[in-house]
Amino acid sequence: MSLSRKTGDKPHLLLTGATGFLGKVVLEQALRRDPGLRVTLIMRPRGKRSAAARFRRLSSSPCFARLPNGWTKQVALVEGDLSQPGAGLTADDHNTLVEQVTHVVNCAASIDFDLPMNDALRANVDSALNVMELARACGGLQSAVNVSTAYVTPHRADAPIYEEPPPLTESASELYNRIRRGGYESERRLLEQNARPNSYTLTKALCEHLLIERYDDLPLTILRPSIISAARAEPFPGWIDSGAAFAAFVYLVGAGHLQELIGDPRAKLDIVPCDVVAAHILGELFDPPASLERPRIRHSTAGLDQSATIGEAATEITRFFHHYPVDRPPRIRYLGPNPYALSLSRALSNAFGLLAMRGSMFRRRAREKRRQADEMNARFRYFTLNTFRFRSSLNWPPPPLDPREYIRTVCRGVYRHMMRRDEHELLVAGRRHGRGQHDWNWLISYPVGGAATRLSLYRVRTRLARWAHRVTIDEPSLIEAREQAPPGALLIMHPVAAHSISTAALLTAYTILTRPNVQFGSVWVLSEDRLPQSVSALLPHGPELPRAHRRPWVIAARDDAGETPTGTVHDSAEPLNRLLAAGATLSRVVVDLTTVPDEHSLTQQEDASTFLIGRAAGSGGTRLLRRIARSLPPHHCHVRAAHLRFRLEEASVTHRAATELRSSHVRPMPQP
Repeated sequence: MSLSRKTGDKPHLLLTGATGFLGKVVLEQALRRDPGLRVTLIMRPRGKRSAAARFRRLSSSPCFARLPNGWTKQVALVEGDLSQPGAGLTADDHNTLVEQVTHVVNCAASIDFDLPMNDALRANVDSALNVMELARACGGLQSAVNVSTAYVTPHRADAPIYEEPPPLTESASELYNRIRRGGYESERRLLEQNARPNSYTLTKALCEHLLIERYDDLPLTILRPSIISAARAEPFPGWIDSGAAFAAFVYLVGAGHLQELIGDPRAKLDIVPCDVVAAHILGELFDPPASLERPRIRHSTAGLDQSATIGEAATEITRFFHHYPVDRPPRIRYLGPNPYALSLSRALSNAFGLLAMRGSMFRRRAREKRRQADEMNARFRYFTLNTFRFRSSLNWPPPPLDPREYIRTVCRGVYRHMMRRDEHELLVAGRRHGRGQHDWNWLISYPVGGAATRLSLYRVRTRLARWAHRVTIDEPSLIEAREQAPPGALLIMHPVAAHSISTAALLTAYTILTRPNVQFGSVWVLSEDRLPQSVSALLPHGPELPRAHRRPWVIAARDDAGETPTGTVHDSAEPLNRLLAAGATLSRVVVDLTTVPDEHSLTQQEDASTFLIGRAAGSGGTRLLRRIARSLPPHHCHVRAAHLRFRLEEASVTHRAATELRSSHVRPMPQP
């Protein structure tokens, strides 16, 4: 792409740092806010990739999925290097930009906290100064925004942090020149003298002072976000593609590799959604308030009222990934400021945790993740031990942020976009499911019913690991089916294919019992000859089967009050009859089971126990589940993958209506 020299009345935005996490969201919001906006990106080649190749990759990001087709025609691309004088532009590109550009946003920076001081200076100071020098040359410039960080001001206990220049021990120009020529004893000593934890915060503070000194004639806003994380709403909830900062914390805690954390459990983390920061940037850019102050400094922060504590964040993360396990079971063994207690807990975790993992390659990967966890403790202790009391004059876009709910949104985003996991294909059983922990660990950690129930499900789990590589479910479809059913309804799980009823019943019951977040209470697993007549009325009518081939069925109660803990399995129909007599409604959930056979398998789809269920006729509950599991094909991993989807039928009837339909031989629901 090349720049056209034609000018027009519409604004023309120059954006840097568009390949970064925040830069993408700014670009997407700007184009959606003004469909006629013209945008120019300055991008440099990286490695073997040209700037054009990097832009093609950028444009394929899910971040831009909501934009209309052809949105890339509004975007022009020029090659440049922001750390070089003139931003590394050719003379033609420079002249064209200064003729056309009306607005400038600089999102370019390095977020590497441990970058050597001179490299950090080029990435965070020189690049910003060169962009603002280009902005000054633009004859039609209306406004500019430079993205900094709220942590440029050193922490002081209980002291508020205002929107004002951060303190430095010497003038910005002197400090800049001293760093440039290497005139300091050591980087550590330089950071201590300026009360900064790393080169990132120091160079960002230095950059702010130089911008104020040199560009007070520009309509410039210095925007200071705090910890930027996943989108709250735009382009969609949970969007994130950066594994830095809080996302790295979520990743390592969720995967079970960060179990000891240096931090004050009461300290608050100021985490702000990336779409809120982007909205603040565009608001300052296109709708700046009338102010004689130049440059303006603004905080884009959540504030204490909308921030979770370290302890609350850790609790929400471990709770989420307990339901959506990845590698090891997530837990926080130690959270506090004592480094000796952390070291002891770390040593014990290393000694026992790695022994519980299967496979040398898996253990090597776990060691690498733990090394990353140690580095995170070293890098982020400044932020996890202190509460920063930012004061902001920017309006927060409605609605207010629920910090706990937002932590769950971040977890969902990291799970989907960083860990590459899908809730619609959630791994619940099979050989792959047990790689991160031994079966005995799973048996202890899952809070399902009593000891007898857990032991029965443990046996089912081990049989499923021999039967399939992967057993996955579309969990959102199960939750949606539950939500669509009337409150207090009884849901009859009915497989689409008649020949797979036993297998589907086993997998459905196992899923409901081991997934507390789907919020089912009592579960009945009964053979066909023990079903109440009103329940049988909702099943498709067909030829009467002999007792030796009666099939199993699963009925689950929607638990709205949370009174019945997950794992309550009934082997008798009496509690079911009492609920029906009290007026409970009946709904049918269609279960679609699909299997992908192993390459050595001879059948496309094979039921677990249709031909053997006669042995379990008249039984129910976990005993029936164990019998079905034992009749799975005995050879190892007969099935490569098995997947369950759920769909609620529209009709819902009461016990009395179902009984009348049964007696009048009227089929209440069409056969799926």
